[in-house]
Amino acid sequence: MYADKLETGSTLVQSSINHTVEKTMEGTYMLKVYRPDTRQLMQFYTYQDKSLTNMDGPSKEMWDDGTPWAEGSYVANKREGEWKIYKGSIANTGKYIGNKQEGLWIGTDSLGNKRSEVNYLDGQTHGAFK
Repeated sequence: MYADKLETGSTLVQSSINHTVEKTMEGTYMLKVYRPDTRQLMQFYTYQDKSLTNMDGPSKEMWDDGTPWAEGSYVANKREGEWKIYKGSIANTGKYIGNKQEGLWIGTDSLGNKRSEVNYLDGQTHGAFK
């Protein structure tokens, strides 16, 4: 059903009405979730194992129209490193460490103008919101 949506060099492992699992050329597994009525990609996650228990690598989640609402990477099933979280026309960019927001997160509008700044410490806001 979604064979035309496979990554170049990937092999289809599993397919259903709303998702595929493919093995990439690098040996990882990618779970892709689609809207069955439009075939629009809604989510993808990278796993290190065929049983899809060890999320590790790039991921992305989209709104119904295909625009992103979250993108970043997982390491050992936890958000890690640089992430972008979208709220309307604002993109909030910052880091996750061990599944918790950490440090400075900056919100920018669709033109790249800074709209907000907030610091996080251990997943909690820390200091003034600008």
